[in-house]
Amino acid sequence: MALSGACPGTVLAQVGVGIKSGFYALDGAVLAGVFWTSILRPILKPCHPKPAPATSEGEEEKALKLTVHEHIKCPPSAMLLAFEALCAAAVAGTVYLTAPSATAKISPILGGFLIGLSQLWSLVSRKSLLGASTAYEELATHALWLLKGLPSASRPSGYNNIIFASGMAGGAFLLGNFFPNFVEGAAVAVPPLMAVAGGFLMVLGARIAGGCTSGHGISGMSMFSVSSFVTIGTALAVGVVARSLLMPAFGA
Repeated sequence: MALSGACPGTVLAQVGVGIKSGFYALDGAVLAGVFWTSILRPILKPCHPKPAPATSEGEEEKALKLTVHEHIKCPPSAMLLAFEALCAAAVAGTVYLTAPSATAKISPILGGFLIGLSQLWSLVSRKSLLGASTAYEELATHALWLLKGLPSASRPSGYNNIIFASGMAGGAFLLGNFFPNFVEGAAVAVPPLMAVAGGFLMVLGARIAGGCTSGHGISGMSMFSVSSFVTIGTALAVGVVARSLLMPAFGA
C-alpha cells in the first residue's frame, strides 16, 4: 500500500476518478489475483485444513477460538463497549493532536461514518460484509475458466464481488463527473513501476491474509476477529517503517 499509494479498495476509486497511478496499481492487483488463483492458492491450500466441528461440550471448549472476546472470556457486549470506547479515544486523540489534511473535502469523522453506513447497506442489499480484495481473486477465477475453455458445468458460480468492485469504480466515476470539487487534488504522484509492484504486493498479501483493509479493517475488526486485529496491527506497524523508507524517494 505504501508503494502504490492505495489499498485494494481505494485503487478502484482512483481508477474511477482517472488517477493515473491507480491504473498502474490496478494492473499489478489483477496480476496478483491471477498469480494467487492459479499458482499460490493451490500450493497453500493443504496448509490450511478446515477445523472439525465440535461434537460435544468438551470438544467445544477446545474448538478454535476466532474472536478476541472468546480468548479473554468476556461477553460480546462488554467487548463491544470496550472497543467503541477505544475507537472514540482514538478519534478524539487524532482530532486533538493532528491537523486535518489540506486535501480533505469532508470531515474524516463524517467519512468514517459514511463508510460504516456502506457496511450496513452491503449487509442489507447483498447479504455480505465489505471486502475488496476478493474481487481480484474472483475475476481471475472467471478469466482462467474462460482461457482454459472449460465446460459450462465447471463455470465459477460467484460474481458478487466483481459487481461490488465495479460499483466502487462506477460510484467514484459519477462523483468525479457530477461533483468534481470532491476529487480535485486527489492525484497521487507514484512512479508507474512502483505502482504496479505495490498493486501486486498489496493484493497478494491481502489474499494470503484472507482480507484487506476493508475485509479485515472494517468488517473483521467489527466482529472482533483475532486474525483481523493481527493483520491490521501488522499493516500499520509495517506502514510506519515503510513511510520512513519511502518518503525520501518521493522527495517528501
